[in-house]
Amino acid sequence: MNSYDFGEIYWIEKAFDDDPEQFKCRPAVIVGKENENLILVATTSQSPEDPPKPYDQFKFPILNWRKAGLTEPSWCLCLVLIELPKEALQEYIGKMDEGDYERLLDFLETVHG
Repeated sequence: MNSYDFGEIYWIEKAFDDDPEQFKCRPAVIVGKENENLILVATTSQSPEDPPKPYDQFKFPILNWRKAGLTEPSWCLCLVLIELPKEALQEYIGKMDEGDYERLLDFLETVHG
């Protein structure tokens, strides 16, 4: 697959924020492009807590997660934007529903300006 579309979800290896030497394989959504690299946001199946933790305010729900090819309810982790070369994308998972994707972009705009 040579072309990648915004809103597509792929498996990636994401470094832990507190230990960049360790990685976890997780789904990530393509949200942009910078030169030859792709900009992505990772996803998690861990829902926001009650009461919310500080990072929970940056979780964006993927309402149509089944339609997107995900196997369980998921949230985009919007605080950190990930820049990766196309070659770092692993297996294709699916594509976000257009409405979910547009809402995600709006949310990213409020988080990152």
